[in-house]
Amino acid sequence: MLAERTMPARLLALVPPGGLSAVIAETYTNGFHGLIAAVEAARPEVVVVGYIKGEGLDPIETWREENFEHRRLGPWRLYVRQRVPAGPGGASRG
Repeated sequence: MLAERTMPARLLALVPPGGLSAVIAETYTNGFHGLIAAVEAARPEVVVVGYIKGEGLDPIETWREENFEHRRLGPWRLYVRQRVPAGPGGASRG
């Protein structure tokens, strides 16, 4: 609960002056790799990114580039999960 309101987002980060990498390192075992594992467990179709800055973001950026297509919606950067083209059976994998 934030400001006595229920938040619609499942994941929310309020980043202190030390930056995102410090928060991730303190919160997730294995730092950014732990965060990626937690997010992947939910298999999101879309990841929305506002503004992120900090050291050690390479694992997040690599994961995002390998698994998602970049889109823009106003000030937001949206990353939509890439779809693998349909195989011989006709069903796409993703």
